[in-house]
Amino acid sequence: REGKNTLQREISSAEIIPKMTKHHKGFSYIQQQHLVGQFCEIVISGCRNSGSVSNGFTIGGVVGYSYDSTVTDSYNTGSVSGSTNVGGVVGYNSDSTVTDCYNSGTVSGNTYVGGVVGQLSSGTVTNCYYDSTVCSADAIGYNADGTVTDV
Repeated sequence: REGKNTLQREISSAEIIPKMTKHHKGFSYIQQQHLVGQFCEIVISGCRNSGSVSNGFTIGGVVGYSYDSTVTDSYNTGSVSGSTNVGGVVGYNSDSTVTDCYNSGTVSGNTYVGGVVGQLSSGTVTNCYYDSTVCSADAIGYNADGTVTDV
């Protein structure tokens, strides 16, 4: 997307167990999620995670909180566990696009738990999949007002 920063081909295999949450306007840093904590107006492309992510809310294998952004051609193979808004790829998706992504890691939590996205507030999820043999949740934990195609 024009005018947006891009994070490409990033790889993570470290274990993340956060002790506190930090917020920052726009692109921020790892907080409770793996490669990217929360972000706004950015493109995540070709990134992958194989480490475990745990102990938090709004937590995802690749991205925790996504707003007005794009996550594409990225995947997670590590375990993801938390309380609310827990997703194999994205924890909470708002006005963002998630395409051509997958999760083959275990995903567990209490509320809004999804094999691909924990909570889809708005935005789209297209051509994504997850391994239902290791994740008993649906692909999308909760869909408030998003569009889901080929998931």
